[in-house]
Formats: sequence, C-alpha cells, structure tokens
Amino acid sequence: MKRIALILFCSAVCISVGTSVAYYNTAMTGYDNANIVSFYEDGVYILDMDINFTELKKGLNKIKEYIPDKILTI
Repeated sequence: MKRIALILFCSAVCISVGTSVAYYNTAMTGYDNANIVSFYEDGVYILDMDINFTELKKGLNKIKEYIPDKILTI
C-alpha cells in the first residue's frame, strides 16, 4: 500500500513540475509574462489563476459552518 501511495505522489510531483516548466517556456517565448507565482497585496497569481485572499476566507468560513466543533468518536 505504501508503494502505491509513493508512486501516486511521485506521479503528481512529475506532472506538476512538467506543467510548470511547459508554462514557463510558453510564457517566456509568447506574449505573457514568465512569472509562475506572483504575490500581491490581495492575493496570489499562480499559472494564470488569480486567488484572492478575501474570497478564500469566505469559502473557508462557509466550510466551517458545516464542520462540527467537537468530533465524537466511538
């Protein structure tokens, strides 16, 4: 079971690295800027995706409404 988890983890890392390298090469020779990760005051810009901190907090607060404060285990 540990071997399968290790294979899946290594596969995810390889895909992530490959995607980042392909994006960087495309952006460097194309019209976009070549920044893979950019931080700014209100959020983060990762591979052409804009993540806003206030929207992230709103989403986490919505999720916390459905999660109980105390977990009962039997």
